[in-house]
Amino acid sequence: MSRRRELADAADGVTGRLIADATERPNRLLARITRVAQRADAASIEFNLLDGAVAPPSSRLRSVGEALCVDLVRHLAVRGLEPDWVRSAILRVELADAGPGASPVVRLHLRIVDDLDAVHTSTRRGRVVTWQPPSRSVRRSP
Repeated sequence: MSRRRELADAADGVTGRLIADATERPNRLLARITRVAQRADAASIEFNLLDGAVAPPSSRLRSVGEALCVDLVRHLAVRGLEPDWVRSAILRVELADAGPGASPVVRLHLRIVDDLDAVHTSTRRGRVVTWQPPSRSVRRSP
């Protein structure tokens, strides 16, 4: 059981990476999730980190769900934890309206249930940079 307590550390690793990447690199996973949620006018999106499923379903976020699954497995492996110990892993991304022109505020909550029914969680909040640089067009001379 003592090693299973480290599942909370793995959850912290997943949520921490998402928040850090979102502020440093606007084209990363959390920024993509935020843009899709804003376009769909969704207040929250959930990802099953065992199979990559997204709720509400979104074909645009399927690859994000798969990347999150890989990230969880990586965080487990770094800590020497068995993936079989994880019975359930749900990441909930909630968006709060930040007002016009402001970066959206997100709350991440990852809940991992192990094979002994113990719950391990991580919750983080942060702002997400969703700005994308304009695409550069090539000017041709006449």
